[in-house]
Amino acid sequence: MILEARSLRYTYPGASGPALSDASLTIAAGERLALLGINGAGKSTLFQMLNGSLKPAEGKVLLDGEPVSYDRRGLSRLRQAVGLVMQDPDDQLFAATVAEDVSFGPVNLGLSEAEVRARVAEALEALGVTALAANPTHMLSFGQKKRVAIAGLIAMRPSVLLLDEPTAGLDPQGIEELMQALSTLSAAGTAIVIATHDMDLAWSWSTRVAVFENRAIGLAGPPEAVFSESDRLRALGLRPPVLHEIGLALVQAGVLTALPRSMAEMKALIARSKL
Repeated sequence: MILEARSLRYTYPGASGPALSDASLTIAAGERLALLGINGAGKSTLFQMLNGSLKPAEGKVLLDGEPVSYDRRGLSRLRQAVGLVMQDPDDQLFAATVAEDVSFGPVNLGLSEAEVRARVAEALEALGVTALAANPTHMLSFGQKKRVAIAGLIAMRPSVLLLDEPTAGLDPQGIEELMQALSTLSAAGTAIVIATHDMDLAWSWSTRVAVFENRAIGLAGPPEAVFSESDRLRALGLRPPVLHEIGLALVQAGVLTALPRSMAEMKALIARSKL
């Protein structure tokens, strides 16, 4: 495991109750993990614990099996390995141009000019925004800003990328382009963790799902296993994915032999069933 949370507890100053209570989670190299839960469940708080923005009151965060230290050196190591992309990209973009913004992290790592240029070019290409390199950041569309914010972290070559509601505010094409880029990063070995309310996205994209319950992770496992707990998910205020529900009904009726993970896959399975 690259990154692990063990029994994390945290209460915000002045809050009437804990934001996290005994929350544990493991993250492995190259996996695509969807973190689910209602508003206020603890998703954003857990993300801030995992990249060192918040220090747990109890419990531990482990990086490569070693407990994180919260001194300057320890936090620098953690944040180089674990990138956090917030919901609003304007909270992360600050340089005049796209290339300058993406280069900020590598420059601060003390890398050579040639290495910085190489990393910036690599990150821009990975997110499909190479053509925007010279563009002012304030002139970008919302979707472009999200991809540039991610590129700025990718240039740091993190082992884990945490994204808080990455598809919020994007149109369908923007969502498709972003999730494809994230899948490519995952295939190259980066662990991608998204906090989302989009259950259908979690079903179609993730290799593992974790669900918050009582300020901790109550369910975790492959999407097929987690989403089979439909009554429990509804009790937690979550709606099971529509495609999963339809696919399950077709499997139970004997029409399909496997659960489709996308609409294209469902059409292909139905065609093969000669329905």
